[in-house]
Amino acid sequence: IYIATQENWDLELDPQIRTNRGFGLYSTLRFLDSPYSTGELNFGAFRENSSYFHDENLKNQTHYGIELKYSRDDLIKSLLSDNFQEGLWIDATYLND
Repeated sequence: IYIATQENWDLELDPQIRTNRGFGLYSTLRFLDSPYSTGELNFGAFRENSSYFHDENLKNQTHYGIELKYSRDDLIKSLLSDNFQEGLWIDATYLND
């Protein structure tokens, strides 16, 4: 499923059904919050069927994670001289496994 109602963001929703294992959803939100930046937020979750969870002796029945990627130039450069270089870059991930 793809949603893009504005030029500065879009959203993908990717549902998963695994008949012997479980179900889940993975999503990606891409955005621009300025002419100098790009960002991406990914989120996913998956729930194991009880039988699969017990048979495979898994640590977690529900798996989830989130990831943020963001970059931006010209945070404070416009306030300083033209030869000043700076930027912000974030690449962060959290997983429950």
